[in-house]
Amino acid sequence: MNDNFKSIYSEGYRVTLIGGICNVGLITLKLVAGIVSHSEALIADAVYSLSDLIADLITLAGFKIGRKEADANHHFGHGRVETFFSSLTGMLLVLGGGYIAFHAIVSIKSLSHPPPGILAVGVAFFSIPIKEGLYQWTIRVWILMKKMGLKKKADNPLFPHANLLFF
Repeated sequence: MNDNFKSIYSEGYRVTLIGGICNVGLITLKLVAGIVSHSEALIADAVYSLSDLIADLITLAGFKIGRKEADANHHFGHGRVETFFSSLTGMLLVLGGGYIAFHAIVSIKSLSHPPPGILAVGVAFFSIPIKEGLYQWTIRVWILMKKMGLKKKADNPLFPHANLLFF
């Protein structure tokens, strides 16, 4: 591998790792604030952030395995495994979005929940610039790498934030 590729690869790994660390913090913050403030949207967003975290872990595994050099069984290297891992990431994000949609429909039908407090609003507005910043950084790295795992991870920048508008 040439040094330029290693540098770009390292940046992809770094953006995914830092995104995962941010997601751990956001999951915790959203879940606790959602429970305390009775915000179903915030709890649903915590679950969606969990799917983002799992997508980060899948992407990191794809980077690690895909970077392996060619061997006797894989004459052209292991780079194709990233396609498989990016498919897993895409499916996971669809499942996370499906969960949010299902949860929203159930919640709308029940109409028995008290409105969330200022804590939910504050956490929601706190998380939006973090997720947007990670999205912008991931897209910039994806443009350099053209790795589909990163593209799948970054494809849905506003969808996770849309449900926060309804708290």
